[in-house]
Amino acid sequence: CRQLYGKVLEHSVTRLERFASCAFAHFLQYGLKLAGRQINEFEAVDFGNILHDALEEYAKRMQAAGDDWFHVTPEHMRQYAKEAIESAIAACTNAALVDGERNIYLVRRMEKILCRTVEVLEYQIQSGSFVPENYEVAFQYVNQLDAVRFTLSEEEKMHLRGRIDRMDIWEREQEVYVKVIDYKSGSTSFQLLSIYHGLQLQLVVYLNAAMELMRRKYPKKEIRPAGIFYYHIDDPMIDDDGEELLEDEIKEQIFAKLKLYGYVNSDPQVYRAMDSGMQSSSKILPITVNKDGSLRKTSKAVTEEQFGVLSDYVNQKIAELGQRMMRGEIAVNPYELDGRTPCGYCPYHSVCGFDLRIDGFDYRRLPKFDQASEIIEQMGKKDEEMNEGWKEELTGEEG
Repeated sequence: CRQLYGKVLEHSVTRLERFASCAFAHFLQYGLKLAGRQINEFEAVDFGNILHDALEEYAKRMQAAGDDWFHVTPEHMRQYAKEAIESAIAACTNAALVDGERNIYLVRRMEKILCRTVEVLEYQIQSGSFVPENYEVAFQYVNQLDAVRFTLSEEEKMHLRGRIDRMDIWEREQEVYVKVIDYKSGSTSFQLLSIYHGLQLQLVVYLNAAMELMRRKYPKKEIRPAGIFYYHIDDPMIDDDGEELLEDEIKEQIFAKLKLYGYVNSDPQVYRAMDSGMQSSSKILPITVNKDGSLRKTSKAVTEEQFGVLSDYVNQKIAELGQRMMRGEIAVNPYELDGRTPCGYCPYHSVCGFDLRIDGFDYRRLPKFDQASEIIEQMGKKDEEMNEGWKEELTGEEG
């Protein structure tokens, strides 16, 4: 494996998630570097990448003009969005984008989605006390962040790189609360269970890196976790069930469909600092409040202590996955979890020939826990086990 990967693994969190999904797919992609034939046509990935780049460009143009999320006018918002889409398309390396009537329609569609996105993001930001600290925050080994440097053995290291789409903070006298948001154009869901199995590590890694960056910027203040979220870039349709809805009612339903999904700090001061006007159900966060003021069990919220468990567990999980990579694990072992597998969209299916009808092929069926508290409890236990195993791996001693 050292001949393939060297002694120092330098890669993104996505690679770790690929390995956790199926070691053989990881080997083909990152070891043998197999890739499909490049076809010069506009694909879904281009759609998402352009919208992602356009959001970054929108923020730059708004700031350059002296505007911000709290004061930008609707006219300026539409102007920045149009310019941002044009800039992102011009920077796109896929020349097929501007060819044909279909793609002209897609350009208009992207502009419409971007306008909807910045409108919703503006609403979400204006509804609370958190303000964007930075956009497209790149981190890698050169930043010397402890959060992205891992020791796998005496000779082997792993350094992660990535880019946080948006980092918001709420600064108080003695504290700074940090939340990270990752923009997604696909239908990505977020589950604690996926974190437990190493399938979704990105947001926790981003939060760890963001908090370390804020500790450097605010050395005299306590840095605390506020939330980890995905935002789905979309312009959803509303089903009016035959009723004629007012424009404000339509907008309210659209905003509700585009609320953040992930996990928020369960401290009322924190989540109300993100949605100061919430009553029973938040239109911004995945939480609902009972009449007695407590959070409903279905709410996606964890305590600050539980955020700490998540952070420690993910760090140990990353080290474990890195060690397994360096040991040369390349088995055809796709997972199955609650009916989901990575095989449906895997580009290497024709290479591995995975087929349940053939003896020797079977999914790696991952255990499922229903309650968030149970998952985090299991993380705490597993973290202790992995920590002991990690010490043995480094020292060669037991216990």
